[in-house]
Amino acid sequence: MARPYRMDLEPNFYSLLREELGFAYSDALDAGEAAPTRGQGLSLFWPGCSLASYSQELTLAVARFLEERGLSDGLSINCCGNIVRYAGGYEVFLDFTARLVARLKEQRVRRLIIGCPNCYLTFLQILKDAPEIELLDLTTVLVQEGLRVADGQALSFCIHDSCPDKRLQVFAPAVRTLFEGLELREMPRNRRNSPCCGLGKLRFICHPQDSERLCEERITEFKETGAHQLVACCASCASAFQDPDADVAALHYLELLFGIRIDWGAVFAASRQTLEAMP
Repeated sequence: MARPYRMDLEPNFYSLLREELGFAYSDALDAGEAAPTRGQGLSLFWPGCSLASYSQELTLAVARFLEERGLSDGLSINCCGNIVRYAGGYEVFLDFTARLVARLKEQRVRRLIIGCPNCYLTFLQILKDAPEIELLDLTTVLVQEGLRVADGQALSFCIHDSCPDKRLQVFAPAVRTLFEGLELREMPRNRRNSPCCGLGKLRFICHPQDSERLCEERITEFKETGAHQLVACCASCASAFQDPDADVAALHYLELLFGIRIDWGAVFAASRQTLEAMP
């Protein structure tokens, strides 16, 4: 059942989903010596599989911003390997990430700007022997560049913190700074105590009832605050809360920061077709 999420194999769920949605990217990690700053090392924006597969428009808007500010030379939609750990097993994960790190070194990558909390934690683990590669989280970079969510983009809101950031507390403080001055209503469980959205570690495949329960509990907790919007730092978390019947306005923070909405209807329709077409 986990075969679609074997990112070490082709085709996989995300590659087929992007094809179904008509998304096409120029991947700077695959550019080889054609990259303009290869001699000085390559700085890459790494959005993560889910964000890049849910909204090309939003992903490219962030990529352009980083390039215009001289912070990156392009983006890569390659997988960090996190989901491989759960879909293929630990040995497959080790092999996949060893090859990935070797590739990053061969391509002279000097900096990764990470848009996904899962990717960030994974890279912290797999780059221990590659101190020459600088690791930055996107939220902090955007804060340092002076970006803030404009008044009127966000009504009263809650922030759902992602599981991989619970111990690190990297994305959590920075994303709150991006919303400073706006009406944040914290849910009782937040930051280090934030629960899983229900999708973590492929729980929706292995334990679907548990996955549904976790999502419903979080939605109930959000509604009890009386806030208008549920904001996530992770695109997968944002997708978990997309339930029209639950009447929840769930958004990824980048949707509000850049004023570009993810078309969840199109994403879910394409996801169904993609899964049906998987070998």
